[in-house]
Amino acid sequence: MQINRIKTGENWGNGRRKIKAPVAPFEIKDGKMRKYIATFERKKVNANIRKKFTVKRNPDIPTDNTINGIVNGYKLWIKHKNITRAIYLADKLNKYFFNLKEEPKFKIIKKAPKKQRIFI
Repeated sequence: MQINRIKTGENWGNGRRKIKAPVAPFEIKDGKMRKYIATFERKKVNANIRKKFTVKRNPDIPTDNTINGIVNGYKLWIKHKNITRAIYLADKLNKYFFNLKEEPKFKIIKKAPKKQRIFI
């Protein structure tokens, strides 16, 4: 009986899965980035606003991190449990959407004066 149901397509259909791929809210040329952006929650906002992607942490729950930013008239956000990975992904998103150059993690504000040796 089960073989007959599979053969007629009642249980397994024709063997092909019919899962629709998620769609990004705006046109993105890079396929991997388009699939990743499609997983974000989104909300339509004013088209003139742009905001770099940042990571917001919940101090009470250390695994509650949110990556959010505004691009092409959409506010995008997604939850992430690992803070290190979330910061890496936010940097990657900023480089892709805002064409940011690699900035050093630490900036030298003022160099310390060199010690001078006095010979007598």
